[in-house]
Amino acid sequence: MDYSEKIWDYLERLIGNKFGVGGFMGNLESESKLDPCNIEDSYMQRMHMTDQEYIKGVDDGTYTNFVKDAIGIGLAQWTYYTRK
Repeated sequence: MDYSEKIWDYLERLIGNKFGVGGFMGNLESESKLDPCNIEDSYMQRMHMTDQEYIKGVDDGTYTNFVKDAIGIGLAQWTYYTRK
């Protein structure tokens, strides 16, 4: 799914400056390809899971190491436990 237009519109309302939005979205694009369900690729290869399997496991409680696993997730790919 392409979230770019939805993200742009939201950030433009929030920030009010298209140049700021463009810069911010450029950073998010390089981190997550603007996919809020994106999981850091290097970890997914090691864990043999897809993005959807990881998120499902976190959501349904079968994956219990979410906070401390240091796996980047979401638009900004935050890995540190206090930001996850």
